[in-house]
Amino acid sequence: MGLMSSIVSIGTVILQTSINSLGVTMIAAQTTARRIQSFFIMPLTAIAAGIATFTSQNYGAGKRHRVHEGVKKASRLSISWGLISCVLLYFEGPFLTHLISGSNKAELLSASATYLNWNTPFYPVLGCLFILRNNLQGLGQKITPLISSIIELIGKILFVIFLIPHTGYFGVVICEPVIWLFMTAQLYYSYRHNPIIKREIALEKSN
Repeated sequence: MGLMSSIVSIGTVILQTSINSLGVTMIAAQTTARRIQSFFIMPLTAIAAGIATFTSQNYGAGKRHRVHEGVKKASRLSISWGLISCVLLYFEGPFLTHLISGSNKAELLSASATYLNWNTPFYPVLGCLFILRNNLQGLGQKITPLISSIIELIGKILFVIFLIPHTGYFGVVICEPVIWLFMTAQLYYSYRHNPIIKREIALEKSN
């Protein structure tokens, strides 16, 4: 988990180098939007942290049927919170931006709102990403979650080199949501092909 977090942090620093070239206003807008985002995804990270412990405990106790059931319920919870966040931030994003940044500058408020409006619809995807990654770690898989972090790092490098120089701030805005989709797809594939999960899904269908 520590190595995974380090890789994610490296990707964030690399992305920040492109943001820094966009000017003070864009830096302030993106920084403010990310602070708001960090607050709203706290429930998603908490649910995912809980699923890691829940998975490892039930896996160790031999109650493997509860592992798949726990992922389904946690995913529903995360998706629900993601949708609620999307609605709240759509209406309250400008107010929160002003509250945190202390600025009434129209360009800053608009840029921050753009960031939030493009990112928040993907919070349900992000929530499932967190859950699947922590679930696989709870099942003792170390490499698969690490690969998802490498995908994130590579994705940010590609955006910084090829897209952001041409698309500017919009490239920064869509960078993480696009990467989340690829990461979640990889984790979902690994989850569905895990022998324990495959067995539980087969039993579930037979019942």
